[in-house]
Amino acid sequence: MINCKESMLIELKSLLDKGRFSTQIQLAKALENSGFNDVTQPKVARLIKKAGAIKVKGNRKSYFYQIPEHPHLNIKKSISSVVKGINHNNTQVVIKTEKGGAIIISQMIESQSNELGILGCLASDSTILIIPMDTKNLDGLIHTLIKYLN
Repeated sequence: MINCKESMLIELKSLLDKGRFSTQIQLAKALENSGFNDVTQPKVARLIKKAGAIKVKGNRKSYFYQIPEHPHLNIKKSISSVVKGINHNNTQVVIKTEKGGAIIISQMIESQSNELGILGCLASDSTILIIPMDTKNLDGLIHTLIKYLN
């Protein structure tokens, strides 16, 4: 039985290239069938993030994991040009981005969440929901985010 993280990441990428997996549990079972031990859902979630895989919509309105052809934004295109707008509702902050930009920008924000005063982020393909640590100065948080993303 194999237990190497790098080997498991390579196998996950191979599985995603060959087939369609709707859930992390399906991927965990497929990895176990490939010879890996103790493959848990949280471990698969970390591997998916490391591989850059995202859930995409299939033909029949079903979703499955896939590694995008262009997993990173074009470096020539600055982050500020991907962000369409930032706004708040006195409780949470929402960032609208070009399609495909939200996940990468969300990861950037989460990597600095404590410094930025953010509890966490949720991202779709083009929208980021930010939950701030303090809701008293959301305009200040937006100003900080704009500076960080420029």
